[in-house]
Amino acid sequence: MRDILLPLALCLAGCSGQLSVSDEGSAVQALAASRPPNVPADFVLTHHGYFHPSCNVLVGKGETINSDGDIVQVDGSVRTVPSCLYPHYDDDGNDVTNASVPGQRSKADSSPHPNVNHTANGWEAEFDTIPSGDVTYFSATFGVLSGPASNGADIALFPGLQQAGTSDEIIQPVLDYGDGAYHWQVRVENCCFGGHNYYDSYTSVNVGDTITGYMYPVSDPMNLCLGDVGRFYVAINDNGGLVNDYYVCNWLHMNQIFGGVLEVHYLNACNQLPQTGTGEAFYNEVAYINGNPFTFPSTWAHNTGTFSPNCAPGSSGSGTGGGIWWRDF
Repeated sequence: MRDILLPLALCLAGCSGQLSVSDEGSAVQALAASRPPNVPADFVLTHHGYFHPSCNVLVGKGETINSDGDIVQVDGSVRTVPSCLYPHYDDDGNDVTNASVPGQRSKADSSPHPNVNHTANGWEAEFDTIPSGDVTYFSATFGVLSGPASNGADIALFPGLQQAGTSDEIIQPVLDYGDGAYHWQVRVENCCFGGHNYYDSYTSVNVGDTITGYMYPVSDPMNLCLGDVGRFYVAINDNGGLVNDYYVCNWLHMNQIFGGVLEVHYLNACNQLPQTGTGEAFYNEVAYINGNPFTFPSTWAHNTGTFSPNCAPGSSGSGTGGGIWWRDF
């Protein structure tokens, strides 16, 4: 999902904010300590694993990732995305490039990972449900928490959609702390058509803000998604105002709803997690399946990762909401 704690010289166009000298030093130390030895030094760690810089693609506000993986701008002109000629590694350095079909999307890295050099990397906790049919609308609301007591980790909180039984593609409105800057930011992310990692520019948000993520299919009047399932709109509101959005041609049926996910990278101590006594609540969740209102289960499926350090993560979902919690000391 994102460029994690990059030094300024490596930060792509999607990074926002300025790193202080101490922040940049922490980023360099984290990269040096945690990068698997087989991953080339110039590869960028994202929340979908490691990608070559040329395979990370910035999407502008209101633009569309078409069925060829190119970017269609708001005025209809096309910005060609060069083929990704490099492998894609997960957080542990495993090559997860899907080379079975030319141009096929590579695996999105959406599962918990074991300890890597004494840091936690991956999904710490999530709750999800799999309806009987395609998701034709999903939204979820969550808040911006206090930041960690100690910097050094990248923390992401988000709802999302993917096809059940695969991790080939995921769409997410993401709230992040520690990716390029040690403050809260939001952006939309999608992985991994043709081995590319797509994202838009970060928008800074403030502690106490209310974030709502929206994901739903829309019409395709320019026939940008021929051969795909459809054209999805993914957007983020901050305190009720639109701040980030773009469109993506989904080649899979989105039929697994993640009500909430906590993902971490370079976590060395529990005080690098957001300081909260109650965790993160996801609420006012609304979904339509095949155009019909969906009744969420009274108990969602939920999973937690096994990491060191063990910050006692947990998750649960019931009805139109749920929560994720952790130990922050």
